[in-house]
Amino acid sequence: MQKSIGPMFIMIRNNQRDVILIDTANDSDKDIASLTLKEIVKMTKPDIVVYMSEAWALYLPKGTNFEDVTRPMFNPDRIEQLVVQIEFKTGEKFGCSANILRDKGEVKLSEFEIMDAKLSTGKFVDFFPPTYN
Repeated sequence: MQKSIGPMFIMIRNNQRDVILIDTANDSDKDIASLTLKEIVKMTKPDIVVYMSEAWALYLPKGTNFEDVTRPMFNPDRIEQLVVQIEFKTGEKFGCSANILRDKGEVKLSEFEIMDAKLSTGKFVDFFPPTYN
């Protein structure tokens, strides 16, 4: 049995948590989900948003030409990670990730690595409008 965590989006305001589970089948669905979540944030004005999902990633040597890289889903050297993006209405952004380790049917997480996510890019970042603060 393969265990997995579906993507989820959490909004926190005044100790209330609203959770939205996200189910996407392709990149178009991801675009729609991203835009919809950003609209929800704009309308509901939460204090904190958290986006969490599983992802495949690659470690690339410095100077790698991204056009020459096979997408992680097709690359046998990929790593599986749990990725979390945390954004505050005040503008702070943090990200963290942990490798998903599978061994003989047992699933564990490595230690989370935390980073300043101000420069993070992608569909599921920058949930707060630039003028929100």
